[in-house]
Amino acid sequence: MPANPHYATLLFRYTNRVTGQCFDVEANVTYSLTVGNAGPNPASGVVVTDALPPSLKFVSSAAGCTHDGALSGGMVTCSGISVPVGGSVPLTIVAQALTVGTATNSASIANLGGVIDPNLANNQSTATTNVTEPPAPPAPPFTIPGTLPVNTANICLP
Repeated sequence: MPANPHYATLLFRYTNRVTGQCFDVEANVTYSLTVGNAGPNPASGVVVTDALPPSLKFVSSAAGCTHDGALSGGMVTCSGISVPVGGSVPLTIVAQALTVGTATNSASIANLGGVIDPNLANNQSTATTNVTEPPAPPAPPFTIPGTLPVNTANICLP
């Protein structure tokens, strides 16, 4: 029996391990996403959207992706994606952490590109990262009156 030309099983996931990782405020967080196609037909014109939370600021994205221009958070849209049967397409989104706390980033396949996907449950993914204060700068050297400055940052005690 030939495959129905309108069906394709698309799947979507974050492929790097940002979930549970900690990032400092002002550090860049790179989200790597993958759109895959288990078949039986290719999909073209697929659209992926990524809703950045307000605690992240958009920095850059893969070719074919655009950001809505929000100063923080906002929507990244990746359009015109073609996914061959058995293949996958990687996408990268880079955002800067703005505030301390938990940043939950959610992305999904927003348009299936004209195919019917029999399993819509695997067309979205969420990554949660922890944003922390950067470490305190090293203590400045201190001076004991009548001696040379001592830099405590390089002193190792047994």
